[in-house]
Amino acid sequence: MAVDIGFSIRHMMLECKEAGIDIQLDGSNLRVRGNTEREDLYEKIKINKKTIVQAMTNIPEAVETHYLSRLRKGQEWLKACMLRVEEDQENQKLIDALVEQMLKWSLIDDEMRRLYPEHRGCSLQPIGGCDFAYVPVKCQECADEQ
Repeated sequence: MAVDIGFSIRHMMLECKEAGIDIQLDGSNLRVRGNTEREDLYEKIKINKKTIVQAMTNIPEAVETHYLSRLRKGQEWLKACMLRVEEDQENQKLIDALVEQMLKWSLIDDEMRRLYPEHRGCSLQPIGGCDFAYVPVKCQECADEQ
């Protein structure tokens, strides 16, 4: 069952990300790396460790139903459109639609990660990940790894 960690914890996790502090789940522990100058955030992480671990272990259903499922469906559309563009490289309407949908896909991934910073991992992991998606977009998780 998902845990609603509330606005303050999500805001703190976003603040950590923006400050260059990466929080990863390692079993029932947190692996925290990055900007060591923000002692205030490290203290907040320490105080809220249990809630953060619980939240990262129990991602809200909205992440799957509203975001990840849409991203996977969008990946299917982008893949089909890429194949059509390869066959008809002069079709500017199709190319424009592809670019527009690539932008929308990236914005959905970004929105999900801002609203649910406890979510980690590739948005397309259930279907093999971004590397096997055959589309010219990558989720933030995979793009950050490059």
